[in-house]
Amino acid sequence: MKTKLIIVFAFLIGMTNVNGQNVADCAEKLSIFNELCKAKDFASAYEPWMYSRKNCASFHNAIYIRGEQILNYRIENAKTPAEKETEVRDLVKMYGEFDKYFPDNNRGNKVRKAMALFENNVGTPEEVYNLLDDAFKTDRANFTNAKALYVYFEIYVNDFEAGKKGIQLQDLFNKYDEISDKIDEEEKNFQMSWMQFYKKKKQGLS
Repeated sequence: MKTKLIIVFAFLIGMTNVNGQNVADCAEKLSIFNELCKAKDFASAYEPWMYSRKNCASFHNAIYIRGEQILNYRIENAKTPAEKETEVRDLVKMYGEFDKYFPDNNRGNKVRKAMALFENNVGTPEEVYNLLDDAFKTDRANFTNAKALYVYFEIYVNDFEAGKKGIQLQDLFNKYDEISDKIDEEEKNFQMSWMQFYKKKKQGLS
């Protein structure tokens, strides 16, 4: 009975087609690791989450949203630099899986990949830049991380100063203009969101 209720609830919140996978197992594992994550028990959540990731990849986007929390916990608690890099690389891989199975997730996972590397001192500046450049060119709407925009420009400036990639002074000015325009765009979006929130609050009080 409990399993049936889990399955019904899963479909009501938007489960996707599992393509022949065991729906009952997927629903049950999802329920287990989701509850463990709510309790901040990320260590115990890892095993049922990995089952879901491997066997129920297209079942529900919570696999990837919760997976980010689980892997970040493992990164923070890694005992050696090598172990930490392994977990960071797995997080980067998981972001790619999220985009593969849920291509319309609008989470800006290309930027998340780059910042996972940058903030954990994994990979090279070129690897980080290439991910950010790809995100800026192909997923600009979801490139909303202000720190990532700064890192993107900083690496470009460093390459210019080092005489890399044939970057000219005018290229630097052009890149600055592009990023400045994006920052202005995000500030406007924030202001619009805040005004909408304020209006709703005001209507609720009247």
